[in-house]
This record gives sequence, structure tokens and C-alpha cells, in this order.
Amino acid sequence: MIVLGVMKGMRKGIKRMKRWRWFRILCTLTLLASVGFGVLLGDIYLFAKNRSASNADAAIVLGAAAWGPKPSPVFRERLNEAVKLYQDGRIKSVVVTGGVGRLGGPSESSVGKDYLKDRGIPAKKIFTEEGSRTTWENLVNAKKVCKQHDINSTLIVSDPLHMRRAIAMAHGVGLDAKSYPTSTSLYTGGKKTVQFWLREAWYLAGYWLSFRWTRA
Repeated sequence: MIVLGVMKGMRKGIKRMKRWRWFRILCTLTLLASVGFGVLLGDIYLFAKNRSASNADAAIVLGAAAWGPKPSPVFRERLNEAVKLYQDGRIKSVVVTGGVGRLGGPSESSVGKDYLKDRGIPAKKIFTEEGSRTTWENLVNAKKVCKQHDINSTLIVSDPLHMRRAIAMAHGVGLDAKSYPTSTSLYTGGKKTVQFWLREAWYLAGYWLSFRWTRA
């Protein structure tokens, strides 16, 4: 009886040790993931300030929503940046991306093209793709447009906190691309900024881990 009692006690002790070991492993993994995610957030924040001083053949304006025949405020800011680049002689043409949204209506790229034409950029200098609805698709289709029109170097135009992921994806599809974040952003004001920032970190981490669902 004494021996059986000792053996039962030993088994319980071993089980407790195993549970404690797995608990420590879980805590360690959680800590490492938290630190890694924090580093990623810092990288996105610092990269958001990285604006290329180089000229390029074209600016690629990443799509955002179109409100009927007008660009949404977020999209408008990106288009305005392309207008400045063209007026300053930094680019020779503009590639506008974005297809038809979930609510229908004109495509983002067609709305963007009209907006750019109204601000003095010749229609022959504006190229569009109308089949994309995500950042990944924007860039895949933009590469095809660039190839068709002998565009070799590009500046990617989007919101600052979006730039880290956009450039990673641009290089992933084989574009010669540099970062050109907008000088202003509608993603401001505490909660909205934090949500966008966290979302970008989550999707960027997923992209680097090759999760297809993060190609948004």
C-alpha cells in the first residue's frame, strides 16, 4: 500500500511538472510573439516616414473607395500626391489601380483617371487597371500595366501606415518600387489610427508567413 501510494504521488507530481512545463512554454511563446509584433509595429511606424527622393517613370496610386463619380477622401489624398509628383517633374506618368467596389458603380481607377485629368495630367499619361480589389491585386495588375507601357521604375503612393506592406508586396511581385507616402492622411485621430496600424501589422506578418488570406 505504501509503495502504491508513493507511485501515485510520483505520477501526480510528474503530471504537475508536465503541465507547468507546457505553461512556461506557452508563456514564452506568447512573450516572443508580443515582442515580435511590437517590433513590427515600430517598423511600420518608422517606414511610414520614408519618402523617396528619387524620380521614377511612374507613380502607382493604390486604390481606395470611389464614392460614385468622385474619389473617397482617402483616395483623393493619394491622387493629389500623384498630381504634385507630375507637376514637379518627378514622374512621367501615373498608374491608377482599383476595380469596381462591392456596391457597384464606376471603378476606382476610372474615377481616379478622371480626377487626374481634371487637374491637368494628359489622358495619354494615365494608365489604369480595373480588375483589383485588394492591395496585392493592385500591385499584380499594376505590374502588367507597367510592362505594357515600358515603365521600369515606380513610386508607390498610399497612406503612410500602409507603405511598409505595400512596398513588401510590390517587391514581392517584382516591381522596381520605392515608397512615397501621402503627406496627409485621413487615418488620423487616435482610435482610427491605432486600428489601421494594428491591421497593417497583422496583415504584414501574415504576408511574410505566406498566409494567402493576408493578401488584402
